[in-house]
Amino acid sequence: MGFEPSPPPLLKLTAKYCMKHLETISTSDGNVKPGISLPAEVCQTLFEAVDVEEEEFEVKYVPIFEDPKSTPLRHIKLRNSKVTSSGLLKLLRHKPYTLNIHQCGRLTPECLQYINNHSVNLTSLTIGTTTQIFPSTLTSDDGGLTDVGRELIQNGGGFIQAKNLEKLSIHLYTAEAEIWENLVNSWQRLTHLDLSGCDGLGDFECLKQSVNLIWLCLYNVPISGDGWKVICSLSKLRHLDVSKSTEISSIYANSSMLLRNLITSLPFLTSLDISGTNLAGRGVAETAHCDIEGLESRISRPLEFLGLYGAHHEYVTYDFDLRFFFEILIFTKQTI
Repeated sequence: MGFEPSPPPLLKLTAKYCMKHLETISTSDGNVKPGISLPAEVCQTLFEAVDVEEEEFEVKYVPIFEDPKSTPLRHIKLRNSKVTSSGLLKLLRHKPYTLNIHQCGRLTPECLQYINNHSVNLTSLTIGTTTQIFPSTLTSDDGGLTDVGRELIQNGGGFIQAKNLEKLSIHLYTAEAEIWENLVNSWQRLTHLDLSGCDGLGDFECLKQSVNLIWLCLYNVPISGDGWKVICSLSKLRHLDVSKSTEISSIYANSSMLLRNLITSLPFLTSLDISGTNLAGRGVAETAHCDIEGLESRISRPLEFLGLYGAHHEYVTYDFDLRFFFEILIFTKQTI
């Protein structure tokens, strides 16, 4: 007899029904019916049953969740949503703990202030690709400060002023180094940072304050010599991704030495992705146990994960046993 998956929990089935038949919980004007007050767990399940990609999402569903007392939310995931800044503001009244606005192309820069004003609980923020809410420069064409630049200097702090933020993900954003340095007002609090596809970070001055990072993804991010020094200073890192896509492969000078410096500087590192680069070295065994010269120091304390997909000098032999059940793991990088 084949394996039969368990049916969905009753709560999810009920939530799906209610969101399909809105008259069960909402009035004709779209607001939640008077007298209804649901626990956060139920409201979260209702929200997750909604198709946020639907064209009418903001009109049909957002009004149901306008009142934090009646239908409270803790996590707001709007990936690929057609929501506008006005609709986002209504949802932000819940003061969420996590917010995902990846691929929300209708959001405008004004929503950044909305996020800051409702960020007292915010610990995780995901902003990606078509979501353009940050400026790309602080200077105008005549060399002076833009209005955004003047406001930043006058008010202090960063563009993202979520004091409790621990996880930040920003994809495919290009800006001058000064913007990056002022992007977050509490770099030192971050533990997880994903800057996949971003550019303009310069010498990574902004990361010097991120001393508590344990997870860092710099997929397809240009890294200079000074940038590598900053990465090596983040001694608490456990996961590091400096991989490149096959279209943006990177060749680094003294690659084996560079990898060796990374490994010796990051004693807690358990996961490393160097796909699409030459950091794995020449592919010539330097010792009896390790074909990757830069990893010699970790023979007695092996990594749990090593990404080598598309790396230059792919290896046929590899006698560097990875912990648990890994002998060698080739990681296929998925497109963002």
